[in-house]
Amino acid sequence: MFELIAKEPNLQQNFDIVRIFKHIARNNGAKNVEEFVKIKVVPDEMAQDQVQAGNAISLDQAGIDQL
Repeated sequence: MFELIAKEPNLQQNFDIVRIFKHIARNNGAKNVEEFVKIKVVPDEMAQDQVQAGNAISLDQAGIDQL
């Protein structure tokens, strides 16, 4: 199921693939799945500084509505 959702753009719009992956990982014994997540939440001011410096992109630019 996970592989099908990951490959099919229409399904990706309806399912939260990151949450599904985390669920599968936890069920398979992963203790701290969060250590594998690339997206890090930082204070708004710090994020804006990084965007302006070219070191990061905004959530809008990444096509992410919310975390």
